[in-house]
Amino acid sequence: MRSDRGGSVFCVLAIQFIEKALSPDNERELGGLIRSRVRLTDDAGWLDDGRLGLLLPETDSTGARKVARDLADRLEGRFGFTRIECFEHPERRPLTEVGEPEMTGTWEGRGDSGVSRNVLPISALLSAPIPSWKRAMDLACASAGLAVISPFLVVVAAAIKATSPGPVFFVQWREGYAGRRFRMFKFRTMRVGADRIQHRYRAMSEQDGPAFKLRDDPRVTWIGHLLRKSCVDELPQLINVIRGDMSLVGPRPLPVAESLVCEGWQRRRLDVVPGLTCDWQANGGPRVTFDEWMRMDLRYARRIALGRDLALLAKTFLAVATFRASH
Repeated sequence: MRSDRGGSVFCVLAIQFIEKALSPDNERELGGLIRSRVRLTDDAGWLDDGRLGLLLPETDSTGARKVARDLADRLEGRFGFTRIECFEHPERRPLTEVGEPEMTGTWEGRGDSGVSRNVLPISALLSAPIPSWKRAMDLACASAGLAVISPFLVVVAAAIKATSPGPVFFVQWREGYAGRRFRMFKFRTMRVGADRIQHRYRAMSEQDGPAFKLRDDPRVTWIGHLLRKSCVDELPQLINVIRGDMSLVGPRPLPVAESLVCEGWQRRRLDVVPGLTCDWQANGGPRVTFDEWMRMDLRYARRIALGRDLALLAKTFLAVATFRASH
């Protein structure tokens, strides 16, 4: 909270060992090694998962990587050290012109230790664990769903290819669980290159805040309108569910550029796995403000329950059947 108010940057290094509990002698020796490297303003302590955490105030990812490289060299072959992960807040990872993230901020240890890692958002340390029942339901339902509707998906793909030049799928980088980025799949509903001219229509967006929503988007093809109205264009995301990028129910993942400009409290929606459907999609869509959309996501993130997931899936199915689902 102080970082958000003052605009300062801090990092946390999470140092992993083979054994979750070190002997008293090793702890004392490790403590001396850490004290010899960190500043008086830094802090250290054991994280819940058994890793050693180093808090580096007023330190960006560049400075934290230098500390990580130095520590990896000093810890090499000692105490059962395996690797260090670097977490940063606020996140400052650059984007390419088309929105694809450049995977920067990695460092190397020697040999098998200090495996090359990307700098992660601090939310990756705070995210809630994924319930086992949720993952089991996702795998079972998504796999069965794809098996049943695969002939229909082939027909849709052929229709897209026959009516509009370009690829069948539109693949876009999104931010998901703990800020991790993944490629989300959709059937292409717009003409090729539409994402590069979105800025021309920004002022027409029906959704406030960073999200872009335009019901009668002129970039959409005629068959794309049908796919969007029926939400058929979202069906390839079942692949994302099987891969673990997404869940059947959870906050809708935003494009990376939109997610990065969300306020700190809004990014807590990344504490859970994003989903195919959510409260916003089933109950409001662009009719609610962006802040209320984010509050709906946070309410879901704090109270994940099987009954609630099933209720949202039923409500979404009804909304799709009556062409009332938000897109």
